Amino acid sequence: ASGVEQPGRVRRSSKVTFKPAWIEETLEPPEPPTAAVDSSRVLHEQRVLKRSRWLGQWRWRWLVVTPARVRSYAVERGHESGSMPTESYDVSRELVGARILNAGEVSAASSTPLSCISLAAPPALQPAAEHVIVQVRLSAGRALLVACDGTSAAAALTTAVVNVLSAARSGQTH
Repeated sequence: ASGVEQPGRVRRSSKVTFKPAWIEETLEPPEPPTAAVDSSRVLHEQRVLKRSRWLGQWRWRWLVVTPARVRSYAVERGHESGSMPTESYDVSRELVGARILNAGEVSAASSTPLSCISLAAPPALQPAAEHVIVQVRLSAGRALLVACDGTSAAAALTTAVVNVLSAARSGQTH
């Protein structure tokens, strides 16, 4: 009976072969990403204590504000030596604002995705009483918390972030 499959019999299709297609035009590979930042584009830089996003631990970082990005580095002046940033935020797409927090606001702003986990670790580095906490608000309800050495350093950082954000929104460049 034609068209009816019989038990125990395997139906086979014809063999299909593919020939590799060759691209005749040669494409230049993309330039590798660089961590170096042109020092003339740095609008503000300073040493801060930065709260880690996941574990909520405070770590010393070198923070750099340029017209396009806010970056943190594990080493002082890491942007000049080509060190890779520990974090990098696009001003026009990720930054929402910046402000100095009052003492009572710090604990409420300090939660992290892993805040509910208790780790057996030595006492962590904490900001001292003279540190002033700056909250850089990011998209999707996230925030970058940094502790600056005093009010003037916190004001300078906040001003730099707000200025680059305003320039980016208005289409102006520095």
